[in-house]
Amino acid sequence: KVRTVLMSGGQGSFEVDAMTAYAVRAGVAPAAAVRDPNGERTYDSCLNARDRFGARSLIITSQEDHVARAVYTCRRLGLDAIGVTADEFTGDRYLVYRLREPFAMLLAWWQVNVSPPR
Repeated sequence: KVRTVLMSGGQGSFEVDAMTAYAVRAGVAPAAAVRDPNGERTYDSCLNARDRFGARSLIITSQEDHVARAVYTCRRLGLDAIGVTADEFTGDRYLVYRLREPFAMLLAWWQVNVSPPR
């Protein structure tokens, strides 16, 4: 069980609004659904969770490849993070998602190991 569900994602508030509405319809109390529309990249979402929202431990829910990258990034930034895999991404952007993940993992590695974390 968790006290807060932090909705973080890119595309401005569109993605975050959709996730928040879904969570509230599924029974999450509106006050417990906290929005972070500034998580354009996974690195930013992890930093925001730590620095802006004061998180120290996280349960990250996303698709398999992304959850691995998000847990790795958050842990390297000092957060206690575990992942729960959601259903795989489907739809018209599936191919883009599959092609970008290896590059996104390389970027995540670079951001937390070569480029000094903020």
